[in-house]
Amino acid sequence: MSGPANHRGVDDLAVVDEFMTRLARARVEPGALASSDVIWLKAQLLRRWEAERTVTLPLDVLEPVQILAALATAVLALLWTLPTLVRALTLG
Repeated sequence: MSGPANHRGVDDLAVVDEFMTRLARARVEPGALASSDVIWLKAQLLRRWEAERTVTLPLDVLEPVQILAALATAVLALLWTLPTLVRALTLG
């Protein structure tokens, strides 16, 4: 390949090479890295949280629907009993 694409590819390789060289020279403190047990426990916790979120998602979605259904039922019950209530209040 020739032209600008070839030069860009060479520049990219140089940047990656420089980064990898700096990374190899970098000192890492022993306490800076998490142990494999900590990483495993975090992964298990994340897996459980994701499973819990997946299971409870339908309940979270349907909660507003349940509230609307309850309010609609209460309004319908009030409208259904309203004539009887009016009669009871006006006669009494």
